[in-house]
Amino acid sequence: MSENQKAYVSLGEEIPYSTISAAGTQVQFKNATLKLEVIPAVVCRVDALAPASQVTRTGAPIVCA
Repeated sequence: MSENQKAYVSLGEEIPYSTISAAGTQVQFKNATLKLEVIPAVVCRVDALAPASQVTRTGAPIVCA
């Protein structure tokens, strides 16, 4: 995934269902899928109380460029 490039995520499964006709009972499948399309954007936010992992050796918070 890259900055400002469309990304897609989908998750689902096939749901079985029965149909009855003159030829008899048949099992068919229908896709049940949740799809998500996003355009990621990195937003940098510097908090006054940054976690220790985000503080430089001088004690200043790391600022996104």
